[in-house]
Amino acid sequence: MRKNERKETLNMGTPWTSEQLRAIESPARKMLVCAAAGSGKTAVLTEKIIRYVCDKDNPGNVSRILVVTFTRASAADLRSKIRSALEEKLAEEPSEHLAREVLAVSGARISTIHSFCYDLIRAEGAALGVSGNVRLMDENEEKQLMQGVMEDTIRERYTVSPTFGNLVESLVGYRNDSLLGGSLMELYDKLVNLPKGIEFVRECAEKEALAAKNDFFLSESGAAVARDIISTLLLFKKRYDRTLELIPPEHHYYSPVTADLNGLNALINALSSSYSDSRNAYFDAKTFIKLPSNGMKGYDAEKTAFKTLRARYKNYLSSLDALFAQTPEEAAYCLARHSEMLFELYETEKAFESRLNAAKRKADVCSFADLEQLSVKLLYNGDGTFSHVARSVSQCFDMVFIDEYQDVNETQRMIFDAVSCDSRCFRVGDIKQNIYAFRGSDPAIIDRLRQEYETDGLAETENVFMSSNFRSSKTVLDYVNEVFEPLFRGGKFRYEDSDKLHCGKKDKDFSKEAKVTLLMCLNGSKKEGTYAVPEEVAVADEIERIVGKVTLENGKTIKYGNIALLFRNYSTHAAPFIKELERRGIPVSVKGKRSLFAQSHVSLVLNILQTADNPMKDIPLCAVLFSPVFRMTADMLAIAKKEGRGTLWQCLKAASEKHGGIYTVAYDKISQWRELARTESCDGFLRKLYTSDGIRPLLIAQAEKDFEKRNVDDDLNLIYDMARSFSSSGNKDLSAFVADLEEASKKNLKVPGNSGSENSVTVMSSHGSKGLEFPVCFVCKANAGKSRGDSTNRLQFTAEGGVGIPLTDPRGFVLINTPTREALRLSAISAETGEEERILYVALTRAMERLYVTAGSVKPDAEYEAECELLYGGLNLPCGDTNILHVTLRAAKNLPRITNCITVMPTAEDPALTTAPAAEPEKKPPVDEKKAQAMAKTIVSRLAFEYPEPYLSRIPAKISVSDLSPSVLNEAMPSQSEGEAELATIGKADLTDFADAPAFIRSGSAVSATEAGTATHQFLQFCDIGNARLNGVEAEADRLTDLGFISERQRGCLRIDELVTFINSPFASRIDKANSAKREFRFNCFMPAHKLTDSEKLSDLLKGRQLAVQGVIDGFFLEGDKVYLFDYKTDRVPKGKSKEEAKEIFAERYRWQLSCYAEALKRIFSRKISGALIYSTALGEAFEVNADMLDD
Repeated sequence: MRKNERKETLNMGTPWTSEQLRAIESPARKMLVCAAAGSGKTAVLTEKIIRYVCDKDNPGNVSRILVVTFTRASAADLRSKIRSALEEKLAEEPSEHLAREVLAVSGARISTIHSFCYDLIRAEGAALGVSGNVRLMDENEEKQLMQGVMEDTIRERYTVSPTFGNLVESLVGYRNDSLLGGSLMELYDKLVNLPKGIEFVRECAEKEALAAKNDFFLSESGAAVARDIISTLLLFKKRYDRTLELIPPEHHYYSPVTADLNGLNALINALSSSYSDSRNAYFDAKTFIKLPSNGMKGYDAEKTAFKTLRARYKNYLSSLDALFAQTPEEAAYCLARHSEMLFELYETEKAFESRLNAAKRKADVCSFADLEQLSVKLLYNGDGTFSHVARSVSQCFDMVFIDEYQDVNETQRMIFDAVSCDSRCFRVGDIKQNIYAFRGSDPAIIDRLRQEYETDGLAETENVFMSSNFRSSKTVLDYVNEVFEPLFRGGKFRYEDSDKLHCGKKDKDFSKEAKVTLLMCLNGSKKEGTYAVPEEVAVADEIERIVGKVTLENGKTIKYGNIALLFRNYSTHAAPFIKELERRGIPVSVKGKRSLFAQSHVSLVLNILQTADNPMKDIPLCAVLFSPVFRMTADMLAIAKKEGRGTLWQCLKAASEKHGGIYTVAYDKISQWRELARTESCDGFLRKLYTSDGIRPLLIAQAEKDFEKRNVDDDLNLIYDMARSFSSSGNKDLSAFVADLEEASKKNLKVPGNSGSENSVTVMSSHGSKGLEFPVCFVCKANAGKSRGDSTNRLQFTAEGGVGIPLTDPRGFVLINTPTREALRLSAISAETGEEERILYVALTRAMERLYVTAGSVKPDAEYEAECELLYGGLNLPCGDTNILHVTLRAAKNLPRITNCITVMPTAEDPALTTAPAAEPEKKPPVDEKKAQAMAKTIVSRLAFEYPEPYLSRIPAKISVSDLSPSVLNEAMPSQSEGEAELATIGKADLTDFADAPAFIRSGSAVSATEAGTATHQFLQFCDIGNARLNGVEAEADRLTDLGFISERQRGCLRIDELVTFINSPFASRIDKANSAKREFRFNCFMPAHKLTDSEKLSDLLKGRQLAVQGVIDGFFLEGDKVYLFDYKTDRVPKGKSKEEAKEIFAERYRWQLSCYAEALKRIFSRKISGALIYSTALGEAFEVNADMLDD
């Protein structure tokens, strides 16, 4: 290689691309490099630094550059590459300058953001009253300190604030106030990532008060959610316009499409005006014309595509129900009350922060968030201008390099702006790889900077796009572009042709590249007696097919070590795949996280610490005696228990004195530990335990495999590091450290795991795969539901929109949603959807040569629907799909030349069946009838006490609707000797029945009719009707199973035919088309007690008394101004009865229950229902029931 050739080449001799050279050579003072996955950004950054140092006219110094990364590993890697590049340059062109610079690399400012802030605060913190010796807390120490301070704060707020109780009820409820501290600390952690900190909550409260006086959509959060809704509706509008282009005016679908579009356009226009107009237009838009079943022949693909579009549109409108649930007057009232609650929240967080800062000052410590907040205070004046500290720091550097800029938060953005105010700044990032929202990163920051540099017209600012990918094959990249074109284009953030990935590999025969493969396991059919092949089985089959047989680009056959399995939700989905691979003898390397305190070696160390602290605790002592340390048996402990009374420790002492041997060894060793615990710090105790007592080598030796030994070693080191950190905080007491560990064990602390040899299949999360690459990549569980994030929390928060919490109802029982909270929840869902898309992008771009997307339980017509989707061309998807199979399959259908769709057909054998013999039932022990009778008499006599007015003591304070009947309260008026009746009942009972195992743990039991009915009812309660119509009942059942609404056993006993009938019934359409519908409606309300009995005498006695009634209504819906109540029933039709006779039986059986529901709705909503219906799955239809038994 010629001496000057290296400047124009990457590592391995690859020439620099024009975009890379532009990033390296541009004279712009402020540059944003949008570096796509695999584009060589590290090589470019290194080259830019080398050219700065080696400039012949004006050579630079390594000491005058600042490089900020987000991990220590990245900083170390970049430092190593810069040193290697300078050493190479020094070998080519020896000079004193380069020799000095090579030595200076070790002291160069290449660090994480927090390391830089820590150095800044120790140097300049005196101006803020911060000691130069301030110590940085680790996460465990910080959490312990915060928990203690929060407990004190909560106690104080209960005392000083009369409205604090309402805040507690809003955030966690009175029954769960133990969760209050966690909720408040979680919000505080988010607030300290903002430049304004907790003052942000005060500003939100003030804005809410202002919004209450104006129209909600004129407020900040209201306007923001209106813009988001309009943006989504415009995408739907484009698809509706396209539909009208696809079908002729005389087509029978043309009129319904036009009607939908008119309502959609009206809603878009109204959203730009007021909340009231928008609400009216919203309810109008939800009125859909039924699609005609007969009409023009043909256009089957167009009809399927439109049905899918319409179902998506309906689902989206339904997601806005809560936003438009309140009248403008109700919304204003809620906003005013919400403002009051936010002020209370602000005062609580303020009191907490004040106490926390005082505790930190006393201990001379700070947190990672403090580093950022204090840095901003040092770098900015009160008016928002750069301080003299910022100018001074910036002038120390000629160039500032910031890596992974897409992952910064607003506070970090301010820090970077300040330290580069007088120097050149080189920011590198890729918004498509922003996947750390849970850490507070904000992708809008890099997007705003990109737009600013595009439009400011300044010569000193520049955007550079590095889109050439040197990692993946062209087929993989073409497929990735096709998947994300309809997701990213026209989305919330900028996406243009320059953002697409291009193959950077030159002089390559692309025609020989492997195809991208979609591996789909089709659903089984209960009617046909077939079962879906489990996804993990299909994946393992494919791995066995390609390993050792299929060749990579380098000419070598695929090894296990070339393969990775990626999961969006590792903890939920990876286990069956790992189990299947291990069952086949395929080596597996697990890169997920493990529960630290679930490991046996960690449990043993914790038990030893607990025993040394207090041997009077039997359970930890027993575990230690049974452990490999002493290897006692149950018989040995039984002997020890016979030798003494009291605790196990006292018995062990007695056995030691009498028998000696192992008892003496154990007693003496534990006594030594007790003495050591009194004299040593907790870390000193562990050090001697690990070394002098040989616990560490003993536990490592217990592990069989090398990776298991590494895990044991890492875990023991982590426990020791925790002890050192605990001791350094000033608390060296073993008791306190044990309490800290016990608290950590309750939190289920997760730690990284090492598993498998070098040549093993890697199994890891999509998050964990960022920055890695694999020749063969399986992206699994493509049709799993999206991960549910913060949008399900009571407290909603976004940095753009503010804080939202529900309000307490003055009558109790229920919480009231607020427009602001609902707007924030919708924003959170949108943000979560965007993050899911970016996580998928990261996962797909890990593949170098072969990419598989796999899915289980796929409905048979999925491929046809994907083909129909192509009729909409490149139009963006109007809202996020529930799974990634839709978009990946659509892309595959649009690129048939480079993709291969493999469908695994159902099998006649149930993979879940086992051949293990059934266990023999346990024989019941004989019962002494005389003793049973005597026990029964004793119980009855002790419970026979009567109050002077027994009927009042028998009236419950609260009762469930399921327990109600016209005679349920009549028991308060006994007409016979109840003691004798109860005795007779107990005497007849077979008391041994109480020892029977409940049905849900009896393995191998046949499915009963009751179970099938319960499972079917559970499906009806929670199913998404639109989704079931779109994707089929089987797919919806799988979705509910994945989300935990029904169990695997329930999934297997659903009455699928009856559910299909329901989904396609006029009644389901009626619910779907209703102005508003609520299902699984839980309620608590007071009812007049005298209405709940058919006894005239008792009714007179109970007049004026209220009874709290709770229950769950299957559902109700609004048609125009009429409310209809409905209830699902899965009862079988009595034999020999006609349909009409069955209806009469069901109506009489459930009339009382529906009357109670009707009364509850009347009291909650202050309006009488217009009708009550029962939907019978056995009859396959709904019918009305007279539900007026509680009417006055």
